[in-house]
Amino acid sequence: MGSVPPLPTNSDHAGTVSVTPGAAWSETVAFSSQLVVVAVTFYPSTETPQYKLAAETASRARTLGIPLVFVDGSPSDDVRRGLMAAGARVVHETKRVAQRGKGVALRQAISEGLLELVRHGCASGIVAFQEAEKGNLLADYAALVAPIALGEADIVVPMRTREAWLSLPVEQMHSESFGNLHVANLLRERSLCSDCLDWFFGPICFSHHMAVHWLAYDGPQWDAQIVPALRALASGARVVGVAARGYLHPPVQKELEQGKLAWSSKRLLQLRLVVDKIQDEMAR
Repeated sequence: MGSVPPLPTNSDHAGTVSVTPGAAWSETVAFSSQLVVVAVTFYPSTETPQYKLAAETASRARTLGIPLVFVDGSPSDDVRRGLMAAGARVVHETKRVAQRGKGVALRQAISEGLLELVRHGCASGIVAFQEAEKGNLLADYAALVAPIALGEADIVVPMRTREAWLSLPVEQMHSESFGNLHVANLLRERSLCSDCLDWFFGPICFSHHMAVHWLAYDGPQWDAQIVPALRALASGARVVGVAARGYLHPPVQKELEQGKLAWSSKRLLQLRLVVDKIQDEMAR
């Protein structure tokens, strides 16, 4: 169980894009003027480790000058006040009344991200979504979005390095590496993509004109992150993988999740739901 599965990395596959962190971006446009990062948050209180990680993410974004928007469905206003004080723009989640699920909140977050670009005077910019707890991903965005800013790609799928894979809870490492390999097989079968990209990592960056693929998809859960990107790929979008070279999974999350039945059950549920949705999509 503890052995390391085949791990998809950016350097393993011809045709993916790798950019030296920060170099290409600094020669083109100002970082904060073309990118907004969005995330969905829900925390029972300000005492949870996950909330504290999200607050650290907001603080890092403010330091780096990256606009960050959280769509929050937490029961306590204290959570929203704390995240705003840390540096994020926080929007109260409004769309789970009729349909509950992460997908609804993600679509709201993307919509808010597009509005944030307009506020910054760059409606034709880049939106990236990620989990709020993945704060150390922020320093990689200069490299991650460079192919889009340079006109070489429409969508970027961040790729975990081997070190990042090994920093995961072992159950997550196995479930998500399998998920990536299975999706790669599905895409090869349809001649859509020869690369094994890190679809199950979570974060995705895309040019503003790609947002329609996410906003038009009505999936309720984690499928709302991946299936729209596959639809864009099938319609001709240029999708590449770029290594997130500075990212490691937060140690506190590994400690909380590894070896816990509740979390391995969640990973299994995620894998089944997302793979089933992707297989349905491929069969259309």
